[in-house]
This record gives sequence, C-alpha cells and structure tokens, in this order.
Amino acid sequence: MTNALPGIMLCFFLLMPGLSSGQLVTKTYSSSVMKAFVKGQTFAVLTEDENFNTWFRATLDKQWTVSPVQFITITQLDSQVISDKNFFIYTQAKDEKTGLFRLVTSDDLTKNKEYFFVCAQGGYKQAKLLFAAGTSGSKILGSFRYGPDRGALAAGMIENEIMIALLNQSLQTIIEQKIRTEIKDSLKWAMSDENVKLLRDKTLLINYAYTDGSILVEDEVLIAEKALFDYPYEYLVIAKDSVQILFDASSGEYAYLFFYFPTSKIKLEEDCGDIIIYDPFLKKVLYYEDNMNGPWLEKWKIKQLVSAIKRK
Repeated sequence: MTNALPGIMLCFFLLMPGLSSGQLVTKTYSSSVMKAFVKGQTFAVLTEDENFNTWFRATLDKQWTVSPVQFITITQLDSQVISDKNFFIYTQAKDEKTGLFRLVTSDDLTKNKEYFFVCAQGGYKQAKLLFAAGTSGSKILGSFRYGPDRGALAAGMIENEIMIALLNQSLQTIIEQKIRTEIKDSLKWAMSDENVKLLRDKTLLINYAYTDGSILVEDEVLIAEKALFDYPYEYLVIAKDSVQILFDASSGEYAYLFFYFPTSKIKLEEDCGDIIIYDPFLKKVLYYEDNMNGPWLEKWKIKQLVSAIKRK
C-alpha cells in the first residue's frame, strides 16, 4: 500500500467520540505513595450508570495490569477509603449546583460533561479530599481529563482507554525500573526497550480529523501533509468511526497516533499537548513525546520519530 494522504477513509458507524488530555505519573519509586501502592490494594469505584460501568469494567480488565483491581460501589467506598493502604480508581465531575466534585453520574454522561479519571491513595485525612478539584498532589498517582464535548472530532472512548493504558504503563515503568528521580515523563524510560522499532512493521492509523482542518490551532491543522512526507513506513488515514473497528480486528498490524491535551480548550501558554502512538494488540504505548512546539505534528517531529525507530 502506498502512502496516500489524506484520501483513504473507511466509513463505519460507531461510538460517540471524544478527546482526552492527561498527566503522567510524577512520583518516584522511593516516594511513600509509590511504596504504599506496591504493597496496597486497588479498588475501582463504580458509578450509577450501568453503561459506563460496563465499559469501565471491561477496560480496566483489559488495560490495568500494574495491580489487581477489585470493583466496589460508592457505598462500599465509605468503609474502604479510611485506610491509606487502599488506592482508588474513580471518575469525578463537577456538580452544577454546589460546584464541588463528586462521582460521575448518569446525568453528567448524558449532558456530555467533562470528567476526570483519577488514581489516588486513601487514608483518614485523604478521605474528604478524594473527590476534589485537585488532580495532582502527594496522594495522587495520576489523572487525566476526558471531554465528551469534543466528541465530534476524535475517536471517543477508545482514547479514554488509551489514557488508562498510558497511566498503567507509566506506573509499571516506575516500579520495574525503580526510578528514583523526579521526572515528569516516566513512560520515556520504557522507550529504551524494543517497543519503538515495532512501528517498522505496522500500519500507523491516523485520524482524518487531525488532517482535514477540523481541529485548527493558530490556523494550523494538527497534521499537515508535509509532516508525513518523510515518514517511510505504512500509514492509513481513517475516519474517526473506523478506529474502534480496526482496534477490535487488530492482530498486531496497527498502531494508532493520538494527541492529548491538558485542557478541553487548548491553551498554548499552559501546555502544548503530547504525542502518543499506541498498539491495540500489545496494549502498549510504543512512542511517547512531549510536543512543546505546538499541538500539531511538525515535519521535524516525524523525522525525530523515524530516527528513534532506526536506532532501535
């Protein structure tokens, strides 16, 4: 197959899509919260929405390998959260009346309100802060924001799933490598293994919305034709509705290029987003890079990626 940009599209109908943004783990292996996590118990808190719970269970069962997970209800949370030996995975949203954060509800999901996915340590003093505006701190291992309001542009809950895989792999990297220095991007340690070179033999899936002007920042599309001109391996530009189908059918031949941003509204003065390349068959992030020069993928960034592949 030749590299035809951007005309190749596979048209299927699927999930309502959305964009995510995230924060990687910043804790060191020697930190008290990481030591507690290694020895502790992880609980995933279910919501009142059964459709979300079905997705939540299936995704964690597939993606969360860094620790055993036990699913609990919000009622059961009350008795478990007082122990600092317990860790909690949950989704929270802001209440319209009080402005406070609480467990995401069916109404939040129906209204397409943004919500946060958080992994945090429990404890008597931490209990009252478990649902809070803060998504970083000494007791929080990682978090990311999911914005269904941008669902018309991207690949939906599959990107939510990729962010869970990102957090899981980042935690695994810290634990396996025993990283003891404060680093923002712990996942980069995993890039020293054989992951990156796997891209040589895979077709890189690229969301059509990244190339057609649907997402513009400072009049720049996220991926222009010039950026992929130097990419020497196979790639396929696909419609957003095709992503899940190709993921489900993947037997190792695909990887997916994904952009995430720290806020639902892109603010260049705060952060410019990052680039992730995810393998749905291996359930691994093969490539991760800060994109500090803009949320778009520039030509030199593709050259940097190819150089990384060739070095491996």
